Amino acid sequence: MEQTPQTIQSSNEKKTLYDVSYGSIILRNFLAGFFHTLGSVVIYLITIGIIYYFTATLILPKVQPFLSGLFSMLGSGPIQSDRGQLQTVKPEDIQEMLKGIQSGN
Repeated sequence: MEQTPQTIQSSNEKKTLYDVSYGSIILRNFLAGFFHTLGSVVIYLITIGIIYYFTATLILPKVQPFLSGLFSMLGSGPIQSDRGQLQTVKPEDIQEMLKGIQSGN
């Protein structure tokens, strides 16, 4: 097949944004937006996981005695003891707990 000057010139030309179809532009923008969103979701999940880990391992063990005392004072019903058995809270227990908190124990 013989190449004429016209076919040589057209094969050397570069395509610009204005030379491509609308479907190509839409597809590229859709894929760019989709992967941008996917990356944002992954970063969000990693951040939530890190916050949960630090809260569960560092903050919650230090705050748990205060929270259990607070919930027992609010009358949430049975609480778990150290042995894992459920027990009901008596008013005397609440008074002892408050004395312990006030004295710094």
